[in-house]
Amino acid sequence: MALIEQEVKIALEAESFARLKAGLGLDEVAPRQQVNHYYDSDQSSLKEARAALRLRQYDQVSEWTFKQALDQFQALEITQTNVGHLDSVPASLAGAWIEDEDLLAALAKVGLEPQDLVLRYGFQTHRWTLDLGWGELVLDQTFYGDQVNYELELEAQDLLKAQDYIAKLSQTYDFPLLAADKKIARVSAYYAKSDKNK
Repeated sequence: MALIEQEVKIALEAESFARLKAGLGLDEVAPRQQVNHYYDSDQSSLKEARAALRLRQYDQVSEWTFKQALDQFQALEITQTNVGHLDSVPASLAGAWIEDEDLLAALAKVGLEPQDLVLRYGFQTHRWTLDLGWGELVLDQTFYGDQVNYELELEAQDLLKAQDYIAKLSQTYDFPLLAADKKIARVSAYYAKSDKNK
C-alpha cells in the first residue's frame, strides 16, 4: 500500500536523548529492536532518485519498504509485510523476494527491477514509541560501525503542530533544533568515508 509519510526529524546528542527519554516516561519501556538492510544498484540509482529500499527485520515479521523523498518533510512510502522473520538476508534481490505490485511499480519508475539491487548497508536501531493521539513520537538509537546516533522523529498529518510540539520539547528538555539527515544518508556517508580511508 502506498502512502505519504510526513515527519520531522531532529538529531540529538546522547545526553539530550537520555533526558528526553526519561522526561517522556520511556526509561522503563523496553525498546523495539529493528535490524535494517538497505539495497541499491551498483550505480546507486535509488540514491540518485532520492529513494531507498529497506528490509527491516523484527522478531516475528519483516518488511520491504520503498521510500522516495518528495520534500524535506514528506516521502512516498510503500511497504510489503512478510509473515515471519527472514532466516537469512539476501545479498541480491534476484528471485521472488518482492511481490507487492505497487513496490515493483515504484522500482520500475526509477528504471530498476529487483534483480538490479544488491545489499549495500546494514544497521540496528533501538526504538521507543509514544502515541500522542494526533501523531507518533519516536526516539531512535542507531548503531553502525563504531557509531551511535540519536534522533527524535514525530510523524503527523499536521506538520505545523508537530514542529510546534518539538519546539516546546526543545525548550523543556534543553536540546537544539538540529534537523537530522535520513539514517541511510548518515550510514552511507560513514561507509563511503571508511572506504576512502582504507
